[in-house]
Amino acid sequence: MDGDKVNSKEADATELSDSGKYNHLPEETATSNMVAHKGGEPEEKHSPEGGKLLAGEDGVATEVKFISAAGDAQNNGDANISIEAVKLAFTGMGKEELMKFANDPFWIKLRWFLFVLFWLLWAAMLAVAIAIIVMAPKCAAPAPKTWWEESPLYQVNVPTFKDGSESQDGKGDLKGIKEKLDYFIDMGIQGIILSPIMTGSAALPDHTENFIDIDPALGTMEDFVSLTSELKEKGINVAIRFVPNHSGIRHPWFQKSLAREDPYTDYYVWADKSGTDTEGHALPPNNWVSVNGGSAWEFNSQRGQFYLHQFGTEQPDLNFHNENIIREFKDILKFWIDKGVNGFILDKADFLLEDPLLKDETFNTHSKETHVDYSFYNHYQTRNYKGSIDLLSSFKVFVKNLTESGMLGVTANISGNSLIQYYNEDADGVDLPFYNGITSTLQSTDAQTLRTKIEEWLFSIPNGTWPNWELGSADVSRLASRVSPSMVDGVHMVFMLLPGTPITQYGDELGIEGDANVAMPWSNSTNGGFSEASALDFAVSDSYATLNVERQLSAPESHYKVFKALIESRKSPSIMYGSLTMHVINETVLAYSRVWVKSGSPGYLVLFNMGDLDLTVSVSIFKDVPEDVTVLIRSVGFSDSAVQVKAKLKSSAVPLPSHGALVLTYVPSDKTE
Repeated sequence: MDGDKVNSKEADATELSDSGKYNHLPEETATSNMVAHKGGEPEEKHSPEGGKLLAGEDGVATEVKFISAAGDAQNNGDANISIEAVKLAFTGMGKEELMKFANDPFWIKLRWFLFVLFWLLWAAMLAVAIAIIVMAPKCAAPAPKTWWEESPLYQVNVPTFKDGSESQDGKGDLKGIKEKLDYFIDMGIQGIILSPIMTGSAALPDHTENFIDIDPALGTMEDFVSLTSELKEKGINVAIRFVPNHSGIRHPWFQKSLAREDPYTDYYVWADKSGTDTEGHALPPNNWVSVNGGSAWEFNSQRGQFYLHQFGTEQPDLNFHNENIIREFKDILKFWIDKGVNGFILDKADFLLEDPLLKDETFNTHSKETHVDYSFYNHYQTRNYKGSIDLLSSFKVFVKNLTESGMLGVTANISGNSLIQYYNEDADGVDLPFYNGITSTLQSTDAQTLRTKIEEWLFSIPNGTWPNWELGSADVSRLASRVSPSMVDGVHMVFMLLPGTPITQYGDELGIEGDANVAMPWSNSTNGGFSEASALDFAVSDSYATLNVERQLSAPESHYKVFKALIESRKSPSIMYGSLTMHVINETVLAYSRVWVKSGSPGYLVLFNMGDLDLTVSVSIFKDVPEDVTVLIRSVGFSDSAVQVKAKLKSSAVPLPSHGALVLTYVPSDKTE
């Protein structure tokens, strides 16, 4: 073989022993199995077959293989060394070669160019992302609700709430309210409205003799400040109500005005007589009559003029065309804010201004009364006179500027259509014009009529304003008396979960009946736990033995617990911000849903059977209600024992006994027709 010839030429055979032979490599070809590389230093490599590689400068290496002769009969057990040329794989540049490129000016510039380009592109992408976020249209987060929007407003009649005096004289007072703070906290309300507490108000609420002091029968200013301070610590806000239209006749302002003492001369509405009758008596300036009947003018011989009183003769009307009076009342508002008050309810706000020219009232052609009766006239010159809303708006702005979350509400004995103007979107209006146009007629209202009235009121108020529902007041009988005891829970469910603020009268959460100002029943002890006095100035509810706070707090279910659960439900975004969809089912069931899909909150479904028959109804008319719904709240005495709180019901078959009511929750679905 040619290969054998080459091997024989390049090496001499050297005898070792009888066991084998090896071929001697020339010295210029290899040294100690080391591989020479370009740097001149030998480098040893291993081939995949286990031999040694001797690398050359051109990428070709000489492979030295030691071949065992065992089992080879021809070689007689001799070991052979095979030398072959092998192509080496590229193993990269050495450190010195790399450093040459690294220090080359061209590569340095290229690296800097790529570095700068990377950060420019990164900054550009960041700028674009920010621009997209800023400029892209997005849904604005709803404005957070204030305390008087989130919570019902709980009206407290101070003289009949709790006797807190050491002597137990049988009269409610400010200390009695402070004694019952835990009750407000447990209920979960954030705002209470106190009945008039100013000097002169305890006996007759409209006879204020001092707008910046506490009536002694109710306590002291120290008692009041202590009360508001502790309520504030508990997260409960205080609003007070009073009548700004007039003062009592014994008010120092009126006494000074009688004497024409400046600046009080024109603090009240004074006018000269229009003439004399046949007997020489002074005739009033015009045909205005008081709400109580008869002329609205009273002649005062000391001053020689008539003063206006749209109510009793001992209630002279203040002159709100006088800037001094406006400043006085702003000072009054500030005084009470400094004492811890965070809201005001101005009663009889529709009487604040009257025609300064004293023009006669026009006749009401629909009236069947006589000329001395109030309903005989239209009262365009004396009620809701132009400028009244702007005046009230200025009071509201004043309160807002002095408080973080102050509230100004008003009451007015007028129709809903007239009350809407008190929102007066352009002139800012007031926060809460108290609306009782629905609840005053609940007893004779069916489901369809109630739905119509609710929707008419909600659709009629200006956009962006917050509705309210006055469920009770000192001027009407108890809610349970106006509807029926079995419907109290249903009425509360409907109005507590509608958009808007419910305004309730103390004790209505217990379902008590009778007059508005009965003593609050705290227990079944003497006088219902209101006072230990032997006699009271006020009546106690006939049902106080069973419908009292102590019993309803401990009972498994009660009107109070329904009321409390409804207050807790109002914390849901679905109730504060959600949509309202209302239907009447089976002619007698008022039903509505509240859903706020953006928050992921559950949907709420309110069902109130106002009829006299037990029903099983389907709520499939609500397109987002799934097959199963969950009971959240049920009315007291619900006749179907299977309907328990937290129980699952089929939305196609919801039991509703006569006068029964439910609040259900569900996960809104996207089912379509």
